[in-house]
Amino acid sequence: MKLLRLYKKIIKWVFWATIALIVIITAHAIYETDNWKFFDMDLNTPDQ
Repeated sequence: MKLLRLYKKIIKWVFWATIALIVIITAHAIYETDNWKFFDMDLNTPDQ
């Protein structure tokens, strides 16, 4: 039973560490993008 508790604790830490890493990487990518605006998508012009 102790081993199961340990596994649960490890899985929770890995889960939250992964979520935090995704948030940090996303925030960093948004910060590096020039003129970034929330929900400002241009679907009419093709990619260049």
